[in-house]
Amino acid sequence: MVIGAQYITALPYSSDTSATPIRHTYIMMLWSTLYWQLCYSNKCPMCFHLTDAPVIEIGPVDTDVVNNSALLLNCSASGQPTPNITWYRGELGIPIHGMPGGRVEVLANGSLSVNPVSLMDTGTYICNASNLLGTAQADSAMVMVQSTLP
Repeated sequence: MVIGAQYITALPYSSDTSATPIRHTYIMMLWSTLYWQLCYSNKCPMCFHLTDAPVIEIGPVDTDVVNNSALLLNCSASGQPTPNITWYRGELGIPIHGMPGGRVEVLANGSLSVNPVSLMDTGTYICNASNLLGTAQADSAMVMVQSTLP
């Protein structure tokens, strides 16, 4: 980094300890500049960019579904860092812990997949997005599982 090299060459060398505060000032400027160049240019994989609390972009909608068919409830959120999506069921907000490849699964895009649905899956579903800056909750969606659609 050119700027860092300029700071290093500007460091005074002296055995005099009175020059130490100046040297520390230049070193702090060097690290500050390097941090700014890496972290704020989004090139540092170890830097966290805390800029946006979660916002629900797409939330689940009320759905009628036939017993033994597939159900997909969508949920996506924006934010920085990327929000984690969690799903809750019922008025008490019971967390849904899906298993990859299982009957109930929270997909990588945040959607909830239930396949096959059963009559016991009837109820209210809520999508929640959270990151270090906050939490956002989508409106609840009512899922009605019926033996046949009218």
